Formats: sequence, structure tokens, C-alpha cells
Amino acid sequence: MEIAINLPNDFVALQPIKDIEHDMRLSYALWLFKNAKVTLSKAAELATLDIYDFLAECKKNEVPVINVSREDLLGELAATQNNAGLALKAFLKKYQTEKIDIDTRIFDEDRKANVDRDFRL
Repeated sequence: MEIAINLPNDFVALQPIKDIEHDMRLSYALWLFKNAKVTLSKAAELATLDIYDFLAECKKNEVPVINVSREDLLGELAATQNNAGLALKAFLKKYQTEKIDIDTRIFDEDRKANVDRDFRL
């Protein structure tokens, strides 16, 4: 789709038409993104920029990229920590009551060969 805008000649003479087109696309993309009308990737596409360059333009034009209040973010963090804590408690409860069989042959072989392994869960 093409949109035509009539501009006075003295404004068009200030810079090349390609630059005006780019600036108008960027301004519109920033406005759409700021007002949550399009996603970050769609706004970058409209501005004919990659996402990283569009993010830089957002910063330069003081357009927030993350639209979450401090209180909402702290609430999400607390909920995540609570869920992780509950999952860990459930895991520990399960394995405190069950016998865990571990094949110790590898440890015996390592001891004989004087090998130190770093096992991580």
C-alpha cells in the first residue's frame, strides 16, 4: 500500500526524498510500537531496520521497550521465586522418602585410576 502526503516544496528541499521517507516510516513505526499497535519486530520491519537498530531508535526517542511497572515486575519475580521454592520442596520431599540406587562402579574405577571427576546436577 502506498500513502501520498503533500508537503510544501520548501520542506521537501531540506533533505532528499529517501531520507524523508525513512524518517516518516521510522516515526510512524515508533508511534505504533509506543501505543502497542504493533510488535517490536513489526515496527522494526516497517522502519526497515533490524530489531537491534530499532531498539537503539527507541532508546534515542525515549520510547519504552518494556512496558511493565516496577510493582508488576516485583510481583512476577516473587511468584516465580515462590513457584521455584515449591518445586524444590516437592523434589526434596519425593527423594527423601525414596531410595535412590546409584551405580557406584564408575566411582570405584575412578578411585583405582586416581581420576577426579566434576559431577554437576
